[in-house]
Amino acid sequence: MSVILMKLEASRMQDVADISRMVKYADEQARIRIREIVKKYRPQDLEDLEQIIQIEDAL
Repeated sequence: MSVILMKLEASRMQDVADISRMVKYADEQARIRIREIVKKYRPQDLEDLEQIIQIEDAL
């Protein structure tokens, strides 16, 4: 989970792609936990995370 926080902070194109791959294979419980951690430590990135998850779910 801390990897996602670091990648959100860096926010390079490759980091966003890495996050996308991680959430793609995460089950719903893992996604809930990811959301909780991002909300706690990087709340400014929660909307970006949600968009990444929505894009992955649409593919």
